[in-house]
Amino acid sequence: MHCLLTPVLLVVAPFIGAGLHTEWIHPAIIAIAVPVALWALWGGYRHHKRFSTIVLGAIGLGFIGAAAMSSGDHHDKWEVIFMVAAGLFLATAHYRNLTACRHKH
Repeated sequence: MHCLLTPVLLVVAPFIGAGLHTEWIHPAIIAIAVPVALWALWGGYRHHKRFSTIVLGAIGLGFIGAAAMSSGDHHDKWEVIFMVAAGLFLATAHYRNLTACRHKH
């Protein structure tokens, strides 16, 4: 299946990217990502009680907030840096959350 879809994705990807380059996309992503991250991290914390996952997640969410505040015509570089940092912190927090929940069982 992936052999069939990869060429199609390569052709369609630039059009998808162009369509996502609008003003509303970042607020929409934030509106979805923040509640989902909070729900997932808090649910895991209630299960395994490892506070470090909450700290990593909070740092990631802080970087999302910094990216949102730095967005604008002249701040694109900082927005990208903050969003990459946010993704790394949130991915690490979610991974640690997942492994901690699995070890708890």
